[in-house]
Amino acid sequence: MIKNEVFNHMIKIDEDQCIGCSHCVRVCPTEALRVWNGKATLDDPKCVDCGDCERVCPVKAIVVTEDFTEFRDETYHVALLPSVFWGQFSPDISRRRITNAIIEMGFDEVFEVEESVEFLSQELENYLADKKGEKTISSFCPAIVRLIQTRFPELVSSVAHLKSPVDISALHISRSIKKERGEDAKYQIFYVTPCAAKAAAIKNAHGDEKENPITGSVNMDVFYNKVTQLLQGNEEEEGEDIEDNLSGKSVGWSLRGGEGNHIQGRCLSIDGMNHSIEFLENIDKEEFKDIDFLELKACDQGCAGGILNPQNRFLCVESLKKRAMQNDQKQNPLPDLLLEEKDIQIEEIEEMSVLALDSNPSQALKMMNKTRRMMCYLPGFDCGACGAPTCKSLAEDVAKGNAILSHCVFMQREMEKHHRLSPEHAFNIIESIWGKDRLDKDCNKKGAINDYS
Repeated sequence: MIKNEVFNHMIKIDEDQCIGCSHCVRVCPTEALRVWNGKATLDDPKCVDCGDCERVCPVKAIVVTEDFTEFRDETYHVALLPSVFWGQFSPDISRRRITNAIIEMGFDEVFEVEESVEFLSQELENYLADKKGEKTISSFCPAIVRLIQTRFPELVSSVAHLKSPVDISALHISRSIKKERGEDAKYQIFYVTPCAAKAAAIKNAHGDEKENPITGSVNMDVFYNKVTQLLQGNEEEEGEDIEDNLSGKSVGWSLRGGEGNHIQGRCLSIDGMNHSIEFLENIDKEEFKDIDFLELKACDQGCAGGILNPQNRFLCVESLKKRAMQNDQKQNPLPDLLLEEKDIQIEEIEEMSVLALDSNPSQALKMMNKTRRMMCYLPGFDCGACGAPTCKSLAEDVAKGNAILSHCVFMQREMEKHHRLSPEHAFNIIESIWGKDRLDKDCNKKGAINDYS
């Protein structure tokens, strides 16, 4: 799990494209965004790469950076695909055609992430049996794990110390390649990711190649578009389709309820960042005391709702559920993986609280008191006109020295009333936040009279 203090985020803001509209600021569940100088800015420690900001950006200024590296010569290339990738395609397109298109892109092998789910599921059952009477939180979603590390550090000990199917499958693949091609075999494993958080987890993974053999990630929307282009020139070949050996449980593992529906005891399955945060804030309430397993996924409908999925999430869920039903009826043998119990265990998940205003406890207490004093003056409207999402976040920014009280437009009026701020100075403050000439008439802006989009 993440141990480095410097975290490499995959969510980036294109300042040239950004119009400073503050849509992202209002939806960010961790209050990691601000508007300054007319552009959205990211507070790195608070960001969990959930991608909610990307969903609402009207000009696509928020992007997920590509982690794909060029193919190395004389290496064996593996495409590691999640089940939701297959759910992006129409059912009349065979697995063989899709696989052939991926091979044509330069890959030598296609492996499905969820082939490790049955192995993980058994180990999770054993883990929960050892933790009987203790609440356990799934470690599947990296955005949720980082959210807990940064915002709910007191719950870190409740996160299951088990790796995700992505890491487990990659470990099996690397061993399989070395077994078949020799210990010195050169290979590259690329995970086709449906979200920024999984890409960030891979980017920040520590350890040697034996423990973290994934070379990098490929954004699913980009990958899907390349496959689709190749499919247009490839006709269906004669012969049987590629055998689908995943169990129904494995197919739906990444969806909401995919884990919890197969766990003994009382389980809750929650999707969406805001819903997850709301539950974590109230996790100690009496009605939640006897929960055995808590499955939290940052995206609506689980990984089917990842921001890099090109197709409708509900159609993807429908496709995977149909596939799961078909595979359950076939009762295929379980995959034989080159793994042991110790291979999927995580030694440590560190607390990384970013809520403390300062690392020095006494200084943090002073800043907290200053924040509370600032809140005495701020109106509590949470209008966002200051460039921060809430009055409390502005008060914290003031305590940290990153803002001043007069950034609040209502405080500006109050200060002007008592002759402590001139109208000209107040206007300069507005421009420092939202950008120069931002209040000038512009009939070409979105929704204005000359906007025909």
